[in-house]
Amino acid sequence: MKEPILVINNLSAVSDRDRTPILRQVSLTVQRGETRGLVGESGAGKSTVGKAVLGILPRAVRVASGEILFQGRSLLTLPEPERRRLIGERIALIPQDPMTALNPVRRIEAQLTDGLRLAGASASAARTKALQLLDEVRIGEPERVLRAYPHELSGGMRQRVLIAAAFALDPILIVADEPTTALDVTVQKQILRLIRNMQAAYGAAVLFVTHDLGVVAQVCDSVTLLFDGKVIEDGAVAEVLEAPSHYYTRALIGACPRSDRPELGLRPISPEIVARLRCEVAAS
Repeated sequence: MKEPILVINNLSAVSDRDRTPILRQVSLTVQRGETRGLVGESGAGKSTVGKAVLGILPRAVRVASGEILFQGRSLLTLPEPERRRLIGERIALIPQDPMTALNPVRRIEAQLTDGLRLAGASASAARTKALQLLDEVRIGEPERVLRAYPHELSGGMRQRVLIAAAFALDPILIVADEPTTALDVTVQKQILRLIRNMQAAYGAAVLFVTHDLGVVAQVCDSVTLLFDGKVIEDGAVAEVLEAPSHYYTRALIGACPRSDRPELGLRPISPEIVARLRCEVAAS
C-alpha cells in the first residue's frame, strides 16, 4: 500500500464577510508518487483547497472545520514558523501565471537560488543546482537564462523556470495550480510531459488543480470533482472518465470535445442539471 502524503478530511471553509460556504466537507488523499487531479468549474473551490494546503487563503476566507494532514502532521495547527519551513522545503507550488509569479525586476538566478540559500546552500552550490534544474526542465543555454529577466523569456520558458523552482528543494508534494492555463496547446503538452517526468525523477506527489478534463486524462492517476465546494465524484481517472457514477460528471464529460470520437460532438450542460445539483448541494 502506498504512503499517504496528503490527507484532507471534511474540510469546510466559509467567507468571513457573509458566511457563504466555499468548501463543504471536502475529503481527499494524495499518495506518494501519485498525481491527483482536482477539477471543477470556476468558483467550484478547487484553488481554495490548494491554497488551504499552502496556508495562503485570502483574508476573507477561513477554515471552519476539518483537517489537513501532511505526512500525519496537521498543517492547520502547526506553529507558523514550523509550517512555513515545512511548506518551503517539503511542499512546493507551481502557480498559474508565470509572468506574475516571477519578480520582473530580479534576474532568474536570484529567484532560483533564494530558496536554496535560505536552506543553507552556499552561493556557488546554489548556482550549480540552479543550472542543473534548468537543464532538467529542458531549457537551452542555462547560463544565459540565469542572467535573464522574466520578460526576456517566452511564456513556456517562464513556466519551466517555475517548475525548476518548485523542485529546487526536492519536495515530496507539489501543488500545481492550473500551470498550463496561460499557454498554447503545443507548449501545454510539453509542460504537462515535463511535470510528469520531473515528478517521476523526484518521486513527488502532485495535487493538480485544473478545470480541464483533457489535462486530467493526460497526467493524473486519480481525480476529485468539485461543484460549489462539494466533492461530487472521486476515483481513478480511467474509472471516472469511462464510467462516471454521478449525472453531473456524465454531463461534464459530454460537454468536452473528444478527438478520438469527433462524431459525438458537444452536448452542453443544461441549466436544469446545474440548478438541480445546486439545490442538492445546498440541502446537503
